[in-house]
Amino acid sequence: MSLARCTMQAEQTQAQDQATSPTTVPSLAFPVLSAVIAIGIFILDTMTPAEVAIAVLYVGVVLLTAKVLQARGVALAAVGCMTLTILSYVLAQHDASPSIALLNRLLSLAAIGVTAFLAVQSRSREMVLREQAGLLDLTHDTIFVRDMNDVIIYWNRGAEELYGWSTGEAVGQVSHHLMQTIFPMPLGEITAELLRTGRWEGELVHTRKDGTQAIVASRWSIQRDARGRPVAILETNNDITERKRAEEELRRSEAYLAEAEALSKSGIWAWNPITKRIAYWSQERSRLFGFDPEAGIPSFEALLQRIHPEDRGKWLENSERAVRIRGDSETDFRIVLPDGEIKHLHGVGHPVFSESGNLVEIIGAAMDITERKRAEEALRESEEQWKAVFENNPTMYFIVDAAGTILSVNPLGAEQLGYTPAELVGSPVLNVFYEPDREAVQRHVARCFDQLNWAMSWEARKMRKDGTVLWVRETARAVLLKNCPVILVACEDITERKHAEEAARRSEQELRDLIEHLPAMVYIALPGPSGPVVAFASRGWRDYSGLSQEDTAGSGWQSVVHPADLDRNLEKWRVRAAAGEPYENESRYRRAADGACRWFLDRAVPLRDEHGTILKWYGVLTDIEDRKRAEDALRRSEHYLAEAQRLSHTGSCVYNPATEQVIYWSEEMFRIHGLDPQRDPAPDLNELTRFWHPDDCGRVLERVRTAFREKAEYAVEHRIVLPDGTIKRLHAIGHPVFDDTGAVIEYIGTVMDMTEHRRAEEALHKAQAELAHVTRVTTMSALTASIAHEVNQPLGAIVTNASAALRWLAHEPPNLGEACEILERIARDGHRASEVIGRVRSLLQKKAAVAEQVNLDDLIQNVAALAHGEVVQHRILLRTELAPNLLPVMGDQVQLQQVLLNLVLNGIEAMMDVAERPRELVIRSRREKAGVLVAVQDAGVGLDPQNAERMFEAFYTTKPAGMGMGLAICRSIIEAHGGRLWASANEPQGAVFHFSLPVDRAGRL
Repeated sequence: MSLARCTMQAEQTQAQDQATSPTTVPSLAFPVLSAVIAIGIFILDTMTPAEVAIAVLYVGVVLLTAKVLQARGVALAAVGCMTLTILSYVLAQHDASPSIALLNRLLSLAAIGVTAFLAVQSRSREMVLREQAGLLDLTHDTIFVRDMNDVIIYWNRGAEELYGWSTGEAVGQVSHHLMQTIFPMPLGEITAELLRTGRWEGELVHTRKDGTQAIVASRWSIQRDARGRPVAILETNNDITERKRAEEELRRSEAYLAEAEALSKSGIWAWNPITKRIAYWSQERSRLFGFDPEAGIPSFEALLQRIHPEDRGKWLENSERAVRIRGDSETDFRIVLPDGEIKHLHGVGHPVFSESGNLVEIIGAAMDITERKRAEEALRESEEQWKAVFENNPTMYFIVDAAGTILSVNPLGAEQLGYTPAELVGSPVLNVFYEPDREAVQRHVARCFDQLNWAMSWEARKMRKDGTVLWVRETARAVLLKNCPVILVACEDITERKHAEEAARRSEQELRDLIEHLPAMVYIALPGPSGPVVAFASRGWRDYSGLSQEDTAGSGWQSVVHPADLDRNLEKWRVRAAAGEPYENESRYRRAADGACRWFLDRAVPLRDEHGTILKWYGVLTDIEDRKRAEDALRRSEHYLAEAQRLSHTGSCVYNPATEQVIYWSEEMFRIHGLDPQRDPAPDLNELTRFWHPDDCGRVLERVRTAFREKAEYAVEHRIVLPDGTIKRLHAIGHPVFDDTGAVIEYIGTVMDMTEHRRAEEALHKAQAELAHVTRVTTMSALTASIAHEVNQPLGAIVTNASAALRWLAHEPPNLGEACEILERIARDGHRASEVIGRVRSLLQKKAAVAEQVNLDDLIQNVAALAHGEVVQHRILLRTELAPNLLPVMGDQVQLQQVLLNLVLNGIEAMMDVAERPRELVIRSRREKAGVLVAVQDAGVGLDPQNAERMFEAFYTTKPAGMGMGLAICRSIIEAHGGRLWASANEPQGAVFHFSLPVDRAGRL
């Protein structure tokens, strides 16, 4: 994750933490609420039929606890919810469909586990983001993040310290307006380059809160979302105000020096007397010796060739003497330019020594004295020139006599101190020095007079006329002027440098104080033959280990390391030290307070000298005990999730909707698709389609891609064909995951293997069909007498009418009119008998259910006709109240006829013993908003309120000779048709059985 995104997410996390802080929500409110909800779900789950997956609601409890608890608390909440789910499964009754109940519980456990895992992972990421954002406050650079409208959304501590605005004042402001930014080029050009390359670097001028300006080295980086759209700009600024000032001062100083060389016709150089290599050669010296300044530094041999042959030996002898006596040198010599011109030069040299006293180089200067040599007039002109140089040189120059009186001062020197030259000349030089430094200055001056022509340098403070203090570096040399000893002093203003040094010392002290108060343990170690030799340990280490600085020093720290980790620790250190690479290791260290050993991450980096040799190691110990425990918990959670998926035959996967590339496939996904997770790669969406059944492929792919486009969830059931030809039925569910901008970054999906479930359903449906057929046969056997009566009536009429027809035909002449009329009655009675037989045959047929349009009004009439014999036999008043123009339903006519006939016969049986009131049976049909409702109302003994729902359970009956299967089969048939069957009391007596069915989708709703 990029830095900009980390900072933005950290700010959002901080805002969320503040929103749920104890000032607004009691700390125990969410845990107590979660516990109450969990108990409620447990009670509801225990009392609800096991086929309903109520336990899935525990997912809400886990998500609620994830808002306030850490990873461990969320994991405990998830385990508690799983325990309640299992306990509810044990307590609940699920005799009807134990396999479905078990499957629901397994699905609920898997959902709880997956939710807990994602919640713990989310909390872990929040903690990492918070720590990463905290690290940004440790840097001295200013870091802030602004959106594409330049509105500040993150402001670190370095920005607060540099600009003066707090985070609360800066966040929400337009950055360039707040800091009045001055750009090196038009802002539009900068923005165009940033959008094109993703980065921009340059120098900006910002105005602080107090009105002062700061020059910063600014680096901009753009943050893009998953679609490549720019969302934020990370700006890192380094304050270079002092550096720019120092560079400007250096440029001015170099310009003054170059100008001084040009004015004095002198050139400066530095050379190594051992290697004869010239280290520095000013441009003025190149022009003085006739070299091209652009050609670089000439060689020592080229320099000798420029010296006049007659003076070359003298020049070399003077140089060798200077090296030999390790002192200053001075000589006059001539040079011959390429055009033959001869110049007279005066050369001086000054040795430079190392801290160990070795001669490092000689710094020299050559001055053109040609004119002085040619004529006295030229000498006087030269003296005037040098006087001008002295008076106008940007460096402070003083001439002081042996009594400490100022003999001369250049105008700049006087101006720097706030005086005029006339005010200083003749006054004691000590008067311009800060009083605490005067004694040291006197000692330095005395040494100068003791060593004529020897240059000395020191640092001291001078007092300006206005009382302010000025730091200077003075370079002095005692010389004889008209046979009187005087000191020539050149003063360099080092006030800014001193301020910088003082700031560095304060920064160093602040850093040391910071290290001492860091929660992490910091140490410094020296290289040792068998391991690190500790030279320093911070207060954090001393408080944790109980060891003093002296007890920790050397190898004393090893007494705190866990014995099982010490050898591995030392061996890894030796390997890293030999390779010169940074050291990193995880070890346990004993805590002095309670003797407990906690895990720490030990990191150290080497500090090298200019030759690459390791001088020391800087290291830090970070407590990772909580991280180690979280990692162990995460591994266990992942194992539990994998085991739950294996038991429930449910796989999980993650896909990128933009590229349709796979991000994650669980092992159970590989097993479901017949793949080896160790050998076969996880397929992307296009590759996955080769497993889908040809008849399902287009439908499933269109459903998934539509969900991708609409950023919606999807659920689809389909078949797959494995490489060995095996066909499996799967149920796939996909859920989108959004980023902060609302864009879908991935889809998380689950795939459940429904093959065995579907086989069980098919077997169940087959068994139900067999049982329904047996029930129909049983019902028809109960109607045998009625059916026989219904058939005998038309058959008897046919015989009587046939005899009458024969008699009419036997007349002379035959009465054909009467005979034809009788034959028509015979044909009508024959059709009537045939309809009765047809109805019986349709109920007794054993065939697979056929979905077709069924007119319930016609179905009611047919059932009334079948039950007519029973109605007459038991003196029942059968009445129908049918709704006109009732829309057809979609279903199997035989099964629906069986349901209605069963309800009618039950109503007849319920009224057999009723004598004090009319035995009335009413069949009603009416249109409802969602479909069609049919009700069978009787005036019988009524329902027992306590057992009203149990009547629909298998093998429950109130009849002495009943099987208890009729109503159970009726309910299963109605539910298979997408409807509902229930019973209610009839006022004042009897019962009403209702069933509703949805109308045919092709019909008009």
